[in-house]
Amino acid sequence: MKNNRKEQMIKLYRSGKTLEQIGNQYGITKERVRQIIRNSISAKEGGKTVSSIKSNKEKKDKKLNAEIQKFGCSYAEKQLIPSKFRVAFTCKLKLWKATTTCSITIKEWYDLWLESGHIHQRGKGKGTYVMIRIDKTKPYQIDNMHIILLEESSRETMNKTHARRKIQSNVNYL
Repeated sequence: MKNNRKEQMIKLYRSGKTLEQIGNQYGITKERVRQIIRNSISAKEGGKTVSSIKSNKEKKDKKLNAEIQKFGCSYAEKQLIPSKFRVAFTCKLKLWKATTTCSITIKEWYDLWLESGHIHQRGKGKGTYVMIRIDKTKPYQIDNMHIILLEESSRETMNKTHARRKIQSNVNYL
């Protein structure tokens, strides 16, 4: 019976229970629990050490899941993308999520820029390239994104605005 109790105590200790918690369960002091299990297990194999390891693993898993939720890839995968592009994507992501649904991941965004051959010509000035939604009624997602010259984007927006105004002015005359 005592060996069974000792094995149960060791099992509890290895699962992360402290000497005090085990002692309370068996109605003995934590010192007595330590005496009972001391020759069978070291302090680093259980108790607070195990609890701490479990807690750290849970925190790490939670952080990893948050990264995947936000960026669509792990932290390690995200680190393969140069810093200035990670920053740019994060800024865009905040803007996009504030205005509409966004399901594009940082890897998809970066790969689209790489495939376009214009990743180092991104910008806001004349002769630079921008990423646009093909259909403004659809969310930011990889199959609805395209990279074009900023001037083309401005022209496209201007043409649509003029077309809308023309339609509205024709409606007013009816």
